[in-house]
Amino acid sequence: MPEHAPSAALTRPQGRFGTGDLGPEAYAFVDWLQSAGQSVWQVLPLVPPDADYWSPYSGTDAHCGNPLLISLELLVEDGLLGREQLPAALGEGPADFQAAQRIYTPTLETAADALLAAGTPGLQVLFREMRQFRATPDVAAWLEPAALFAAVAASDPALAAQPWWEWPEPLRSRQPEALAEVRARMGRAIDRFVAVQFLFDRQWRRLKAYANGAGVAIVGDMPIYCGGNSADVWSRPHLWTLGRDGAAGAVSGTPPDAFSETGQLWGSPLYDWPAHEAEGYAWWAGRLGRALALHDQVRIDHFRGLAGYWAVPADAPTALAGSWKLGPGLSFFRGLEARLGQLPIVAEDLGVITADVVALREAIGAPGMAVLQFGWDGNPRNPHLPHNHAPNAFVYPGTHDNETMAGWFQARPGGARRASCLTRAPAPVHVAGGSRKLRGLPGHGRGGPCGRRHPHVPHVRGGHGGGGDAGRAAAGQRGADEHAGGGGGQLGLAHRPARHLLAAGACGARGCGGGR
Repeated sequence: MPEHAPSAALTRPQGRFGTGDLGPEAYAFVDWLQSAGQSVWQVLPLVPPDADYWSPYSGTDAHCGNPLLISLELLVEDGLLGREQLPAALGEGPADFQAAQRIYTPTLETAADALLAAGTPGLQVLFREMRQFRATPDVAAWLEPAALFAAVAASDPALAAQPWWEWPEPLRSRQPEALAEVRARMGRAIDRFVAVQFLFDRQWRRLKAYANGAGVAIVGDMPIYCGGNSADVWSRPHLWTLGRDGAAGAVSGTPPDAFSETGQLWGSPLYDWPAHEAEGYAWWAGRLGRALALHDQVRIDHFRGLAGYWAVPADAPTALAGSWKLGPGLSFFRGLEARLGQLPIVAEDLGVITADVVALREAIGAPGMAVLQFGWDGNPRNPHLPHNHAPNAFVYPGTHDNETMAGWFQARPGGARRASCLTRAPAPVHVAGGSRKLRGLPGHGRGGPCGRRHPHVPHVRGGHGGGGDAGRAAAGQRGADEHAGGGGGQLGLAHRPARHLLAAGACGARGCGGGR
């Protein structure tokens, strides 16, 4: 049976407080998925985004959840907030993450203080659950460093304005006396941080359980790199290629491609892969283990960087000065399998894909990706053309770098007629073939748009894929609801039924072409 994988961004503008959240609208979306016969929801990284572009792909922590996703309304139901303590709702419009941050920070502090008051009537059970969450070894390994890192930054406005490698030496190098002083002085802030992460974890797991109960699997997304100014790098600097002062010597990026003549300069510090291998990839096992605890399957963004990656000198103005370096390859996955067992991952294998990348993906049996919009360049061997798709692949109409599907159809000959077809289709696009299950959840079949097999909407066929049971899934990316540009969101799109592409909008609030 085929898999259908729609999505919507939880950080879309419908939220009352500047962004969407894990509250009633998220549950309503799951209900819609079930009613539409969908079985997969692909989401963007759940990590806290950076405060410049609000992108989860340059997040401030690789393990923590984004506090802006916490539903304030559900905190009222839990007794952690009074309804009169809810902030005034913002007007409708584009997601406004800065406004959301101003609203959420004091409101979540109030909820955290209520939770931390262990004697508060009716909250003792919740308090015990939080203590158990904090004491869990796999959680404490990332939670305590993250809480301490945030406390150091909050202890002095000057420190908050600097990256950690510019902090005074005792804090930069994590000298025990300096950290003990921070813990003693900022204990309340540390406890609040833990409480907020507990609340995120609790709300997300409840939503995931609800989705799984409705027959919907959650596919997560993991950026390959971490932000340099993060607790991850500060607490374990030996796992990255840093200078003596802690600043990155080389940073991540990609060579020139169809989207940029000078390449892409991401700026994240690069891993010291021999150091990771020497530790049996323990940090990565903790990171992926955390992701798999929150999702049923996880897409690794920029998978090709595990075979070979583009390293750019940190002082270079563009990525043109970069060069290829050898990645950890198969030893990376064998190390993770030794700790985690079978790895239910999806390989984002777009971009400059060489034979070693294909060989690595096939060796671990992970499904790759195909993008329909990339297929129409006149080359009959283009791997993104439907008849060339590998059996073991996720198939997307487009990505965040593409025009929306509605705009793409409109721009082609006969586009108005094709776009009209999308809005009136009585059923989702049918993607045939692939395996019957995605990690144990049933698939659902549907007819094609504008009739059973409309010629203007690609109809993908394929048999069961080897080397992984994700099989064939239809997927589409929700444009600017994903990446930088201040646009829209935190949870991505993975195959919206065709009739909703225009009605619901196929682009985020700002920063993408062809949006609403």
